Parts: sequence; structure tokens; C-alpha cells
Amino acid sequence: MDKYRFAEIRTYLGKTQKQMAQLMGTSTKAIESFEQGWRNITPHIERQLYFLLSRKAIMEGEKTVDCWEIRQCPEQRKNALPGNFDAVSFAGSLMVRYVMERYRITGRKK
Repeated sequence: MDKYRFAEIRTYLGKTQKQMAQLMGTSTKAIESFEQGWRNITPHIERQLYFLLSRKAIMEGEKTVDCWEIRQCPEQRKNALPGNFDAVSFAGSLMVRYVMERYRITGRKK
């Protein structure tokens, strides 16, 4: 993820840098550094951002589809999933692409 996409998603979520820092469990300076490109966005932060993006879509009434339906996984693979996976926990990242396309979140400098 690049700095432009990070900033664009934060703006789409309607969060200030301070609010985003609180949600991510990091400092405001870290959020500023991600957006300025001074610091690389870690996979952990990226996953949290995608999770927040998918949760916003669900809260706005977006219909979710289970990952195994999208990928047409065989029943054996579906049954091998641990615990109580649902569309939010397992297919959230798949939904992100749809949400980003729908709301035209490109990550490109404007």
C-alpha cells in the first residue's frame, strides 16, 4: 500500500489522523509519517485499514458474500476452515477490492 491509498482510505472513513492513530493503536506521528511516505506502512497496519474499510461497507448495508462462494471452493476446503469464520472475518479483504472500486478509491495522487 502506498501513501496515497492510505490517506485516501482514511479520508473515506471520515477519520482524522488522531482518530486513525487511536483506532490503529499507534501515534499520530506514525499516521502522518505513513501519509507523507516517511515510514513504510506495515502489513499489520494495512490489514487493520482494510478491516475498517470492510466494516464501514457492511455498516452501510453492503451485502457480503462468503469467500468460498466467490472462489467456488469445494465443500472439503470450506469445512477445513477453523472456528466460526464468516464473511467479515474471512472475506473482508475480498470485499475491499469491490468497495474500493465502487467508491473509486484509487490510491493515486490527486
